[in-house]
Amino acid sequence: MFYATRCFTDNSWEEWEFVNPYTAVGTEYKTTERYKGFPVYKKLVEYTNPETIGADGTMTNIKIGHGISNFGELVRITGKQNGEMLPYFTVSGKLAMVSTVTSANIFVDTNASWPSRTWQFEIAYTKTA
Repeated sequence: MFYATRCFTDNSWEEWEFVNPYTAVGTEYKTTERYKGFPVYKKLVEYTNPETIGADGTMTNIKIGHGISNFGELVRITGKQNGEMLPYFTVSGKLAMVSTVTSANIFVDTNASWPSRTWQFEIAYTKTA
């Protein structure tokens, strides 16, 4: 279940804002949360790599486009790969973690190969306009 609200000011209704949005993949939601005075938006990004990535065994940046327009500032990001929370570490030293989020991409650093994985990220951010 999700909840949304909006205010009536200056004789007009403002945009709907979600208190607890149900995040569907690829859909952007404006929330009631504020960061540095700006509204916070959320989006669930999903990417499945059919090929093996990071196969050279070195720190490899996996670049995943998030498709957010007017990306302002990152508030927070959570991620999973095949259902395992990021950052992901194994006792044998295998790792995967989000390193950077830019205005166009999410970058994941890894030191091992990842064949056929599904990556999911919930991004909370502000907008420039």
